[in-house]
Amino acid sequence: MPKYVSSFFISSLIFLIYSCTNSNGGESGKSNPQDSVVDKKQKASLSKKSSPANQNKQNQKQTNPLKHKPQPVSKKEFKKAPYLNLSPEKVVETVGTLGKKTWYGLYLMNNKLGYYNSDWQVETRDDKKKYVINLQKMHVEMKNLKGIKKFDILMKLVYQGFGKGILLEHLITQITPFEKKKYILKYVEPGVYSLDVISSSNNFNKKATKYNKKIKGERGGLGESELALILKISQGPSNWNQSKTWKMRKFFHSQGKISEELLKIDRVGKTVLSGVKTDIYYSTMKSFEPQSSYAGILNSSGVMIKGAIGSFIIKKEDAEVAKNIGIKQDIGYGIMIGTKLTGFDHQKTKELKLQIKGPFPQVKFFNDHRYNLKKLGKEKFVLTLKKDKIQGLELNKKKLPNQFKKYLVATHSIESNNTIIKELARKAVGQTENPVEQVKRLTDFVKKYVTDKMWYDFDSAVHVAKARKGDCTEHSLLMVALLRSLGIPARRVGGVGFIQLDKSGFGYHMWVQVYLGKWIDVDPTWGQFPADPSHIIMGSANEFEWIGAIGNLEITQIK
Repeated sequence: MPKYVSSFFISSLIFLIYSCTNSNGGESGKSNPQDSVVDKKQKASLSKKSSPANQNKQNQKQTNPLKHKPQPVSKKEFKKAPYLNLSPEKVVETVGTLGKKTWYGLYLMNNKLGYYNSDWQVETRDDKKKYVINLQKMHVEMKNLKGIKKFDILMKLVYQGFGKGILLEHLITQITPFEKKKYILKYVEPGVYSLDVISSSNNFNKKATKYNKKIKGERGGLGESELALILKISQGPSNWNQSKTWKMRKFFHSQGKISEELLKIDRVGKTVLSGVKTDIYYSTMKSFEPQSSYAGILNSSGVMIKGAIGSFIIKKEDAEVAKNIGIKQDIGYGIMIGTKLTGFDHQKTKELKLQIKGPFPQVKFFNDHRYNLKKLGKEKFVLTLKKDKIQGLELNKKKLPNQFKKYLVATHSIESNNTIIKELARKAVGQTENPVEQVKRLTDFVKKYVTDKMWYDFDSAVHVAKARKGDCTEHSLLMVALLRSLGIPARRVGGVGFIQLDKSGFGYHMWVQVYLGKWIDVDPTWGQFPADPSHIIMGSANEFEWIGAIGNLEITQIK
């Protein structure tokens, strides 16, 4: 989350949202979605005022943080946009001024979640040359139903301060109470980087899991860095050569690939800062991988003073203010979408028709036989959901079409080629070689095997297999790894599912889509094969538009 909005903002926010809301989805992720995850004392203390439905209504009235929405950017416009390309030497000169340490507060639906800071430094090494170091830190802690969730993300980037300004190293460290994960991206040669991912947990096993791959593609150097963009914008509109749009190449660490994002200045405004009338710039940041768009306001120095994805806000603050978190509201309840469904039964209901108001994300429904979305107007939809039919499902693993093979690939999080995962999968399915029966047995197995604990945060299927604890995030992570180890295409998806606590509503949740001749939804957290029709997909691992929907959706049943 640098001084302008970057891909780190997206990747970190993914980590944040999935840790927060999918524990709320793990929230929803008790063994039975009809069971409350609140103990008796908590349940007795919940007043009508703090019920999910009422909190949701209160929060929705408070979510228009910028009065500026991301503007549309077409794929054609994105492709034609020029790359930001400043002289590395010019960027080095600004480190002591524009690159000074800057602090931000992080908020979700007006609740302080944590802070973020970024600092730029110049270092002269033994070769007498200058190198530019960017250090970033994000700290998040939140109250979520049964406890406090905490994590830190640290980032270090090392650039040449000379020549082409090559990015030499990009180190990202994710730290939770149960897992430490490092992404180490290193320059090898022009167009080639090496990525090492090391994941460890001292709670149950000292031995780390390791993953390595070569990444082909040019990663933007110092001339495309966040500091370069700040410098460009600080020069003012008269020096932008009539261009108000720039593209940067970034490292999308959670997917282990080079991606691109675009910053577009939508309009110039005026404000008074420290008693002086000055320009501010309203902007849109757009990326197609991951799929995302968000808005920001930058000051005349090019530094972001406020940014937002829906009701998630980042605000420039003094250090002491930023670090003062003061956890108050329970996020688990605050983000629920209060809704009553008449006559709905998780086991028996086969079809559900809903009206949705708000920024529902553009989702690619792989199994559109289950999802039918009809747009009625601006931010108004009718969604018809059907329970998948399992009759007639079959899969020939030996004749799998090429387009599905990417859903069999092992990754640094989904270690489907690991011996532990392979042996566990075989144990779970027994002697059957029927893919449909294998999926059914795995759904039941994962539900029983992983104890539902919302304060566990793992980004490794192997760690989930060893710890045997987690929420819906961990259930779905392990499930996909087990499926892929058996040659069955699968992917994780996120969205909402209907739950019943003291009040009913849609809670943010994660589950699995599996290919058995056609895509179907299954939920290992709730033990559902297939998943009940209340599961509403809002995004996959590369689709994050749904983040903007948090706190901004209304869902009502159409009878």
